[in-house]
Amino acid sequence: MIILELACFGLRSFRQMTKLALRPGLNVIHGRTGAGKSTLFECLQIMLFGLDPRPLRDGITGADGSAQAAVTVRLRSGEIHRLVQDFAKETFHILTWDPNGKSFTPAAREASALDQFWRSECDGLPLETVRTLVSWSPRSTFTPGGDAAPDFTGGIPAAAPPLTPEERSAKVQRLAEINTRLAEAERSERADDERAEAAAKEAELRSRLASLDALRARREASAERTNEMTPFLQVPKNLDAQLEGYVKAIPALHEERTALEEETGALALEIEGLAEQSLLKTPIFLAGVGLTTVSFLAGAIITLTGWMQHLYLIGLVGGLGLLIASLLLDFRRLSQKKSLEARRDELATKASHLEDRLKKSYAAPIALMTRAKCPDPETLQAKRRAALDWAAEQADFDREEKAMLRGATRDALEADWRAAKARVEALLREVGERVDVESLRDAIGLLTRELEAPTAGAARPTAPSAPSAGVDPLQAHAAEINACLLRLSEERLEALFARDGAVLVRRRGGSEAPLDALSAGEARVARVAIAVGAWAARHAGFDFPLLLDDPLSALDPKTRTVLLDTLTRLGAGRQIIVFANEPAPNAPGITQTALAPA
Repeated sequence: MIILELACFGLRSFRQMTKLALRPGLNVIHGRTGAGKSTLFECLQIMLFGLDPRPLRDGITGADGSAQAAVTVRLRSGEIHRLVQDFAKETFHILTWDPNGKSFTPAAREASALDQFWRSECDGLPLETVRTLVSWSPRSTFTPGGDAAPDFTGGIPAAAPPLTPEERSAKVQRLAEINTRLAEAERSERADDERAEAAAKEAELRSRLASLDALRARREASAERTNEMTPFLQVPKNLDAQLEGYVKAIPALHEERTALEEETGALALEIEGLAEQSLLKTPIFLAGVGLTTVSFLAGAIITLTGWMQHLYLIGLVGGLGLLIASLLLDFRRLSQKKSLEARRDELATKASHLEDRLKKSYAAPIALMTRAKCPDPETLQAKRRAALDWAAEQADFDREEKAMLRGATRDALEADWRAAKARVEALLREVGERVDVESLRDAIGLLTRELEAPTAGAARPTAPSAPSAGVDPLQAHAAEINACLLRLSEERLEALFARDGAVLVRRRGGSEAPLDALSAGEARVARVAIAVGAWAARHAGFDFPLLLDDPLSALDPKTRTVLLDTLTRLGAGRQIIVFANEPAPNAPGITQTALAPA
């Protein structure tokens, strides 16, 4: 049998529809506490073995009061069935896949019909025995040969010898001792919870103190820039807008000033050209002077008569006319030069007014640039942004410190941490020897049944090959169980066997100890080895997947790795589903599914 899909909604943590696709081999379903691993473990048992659904019916969390679950499985024969349970309506349906119609068709409406559907997968074992064989959790019990224990071998009853008064007295005394140890172990478990809570509180306070000190160190380092940042913070409210406008106005100012400078330069060249044009150097003036001079000299030296007199007059008048014309042209040049100089002075005044207007409009940023010795407004803008970020960082420091202190002072927080630390140390001094509580409960159940058995002896299951030998499950599958035990314990534990109704473990070197006397980690290894080894031993006519709820929590990292490797190897061609708090390392043959916390 291979479980193909598990779907549920409205059950405890699964308020919305959740579907998990499963594959042959090792499947690891992991999630933190509260994610719903135990809910899925219980749901699989209820669906596959027809258990009472009331434990999950009490945890309905659907928005409309509905809660359903469905499991799709494929048998060795290739048949595909879907089991559907409605926890609110208390209905159960078994559907069978019809390859012709490409749909599921109803096959049964009662959970009691599962015996018939799973008959080919059970190897002749009762369904309840199959459940105890394939479903393991830290709360599972194992008592060799007991009626409540999984009958890994099947068989017929055989008589057990009656207890003598001495044996009964010894077992009563042993039962009282184990009850006392169980009470102490349960108190130790409660103390473990208290220690864990105290340790969590101490770690939380220590973390807050460390975070607070780190925050204050960063704040002090940041405070060293106070003098640098203060001038950029004590500014008018509209400084940023003015600075932004100033940055935008500078290019226009430069463009206008460049145009004025170009125009002023052109006027200066014209003025210089006009200044170089002297009256004495003009051709018309020189011609007038020459003509007038010749006319005067001719009139003074020669007696003018007739036409010569007329020529003299024409020359004199012409020379004087040229002189007058040159004077008029010079006056015009001087007037043009004066107007150009006036225009030049006007442009210089305009340029100076342009600078003054800019300084007046953006006085605040210009003054800040001068005080901060910023060469340009872009540098001032960058320093202003840095100052604002620094101020926001100081505000964040204040908020974070208030959140860490939660209305208290650092001294009070440190006092609380020291008190929590002292409490943890006091609780740790009270830690006694760790004992596996479930193993103690197993031993109590075994002794109780033995003391309540009739004196003539109670029926015990034995192997069909040797009915009178009283073969127990540990003996029947000793090779597989002990091989798994050796591998998981790194050969520190060699064998598991039953003697006088008690489960014993043989350590390396030959020493033996009862299962309930082992440490929590070793007891977990032994119990997992029994479940995994016995399941692995039955593979010919037995094809149910192995369900393991939290088998890794009490194991050290190396043992976890060994267990996962073992499960990967054993799951080849079959299916193993492990529910764990943490994901397994990525490796071939492992399918991992994460559950998000509710």
